[in-house]
Amino acid sequence: MSNKRIIAAIIDFAIATVINAVCMFVFVLLPSANQSLEVDDNFVVRAMMVSMAGMLYLLLRDVLGSRSIGKIIMKLQIVDKSTGDKASFGQRFLRNITWVISWIEIIVFLANNGNRLGDMLAKTRVEEMNV
Repeated sequence: MSNKRIIAAIIDFAIATVINAVCMFVFVLLPSANQSLEVDDNFVVRAMMVSMAGMLYLLLRDVLGSRSIGKIIMKLQIVDKSTGDKASFGQRFLRNITWVISWIEIIVFLANNGNRLGDMLAKTRVEEMNV
């Protein structure tokens, strides 16, 4: 199991946490500051929507730019397991959609020596870039 990969994941989870915290402050707490302490329907809806912001980053982190911020910093890339070429858009999406079942993903990662369920399904692996 690569330490660089774990550090990249920690960076990405920290980013997701910051996204959630900022969105919660801007879209939930600030608008509610001038209201009474009662929880209204809008508060609950806003809080539920904002709680998905960090998860959205985790789902799309490798899809749009081909590498997450954590992978960029740690100089890692996602490649097709059989060809060694950069993973396709579809492979990157499939490997990250498994974060919806995050606890299962973490258990599989720990039980399979650093192989994520998403990597197994998408037939990808994470490797160091040749710079």
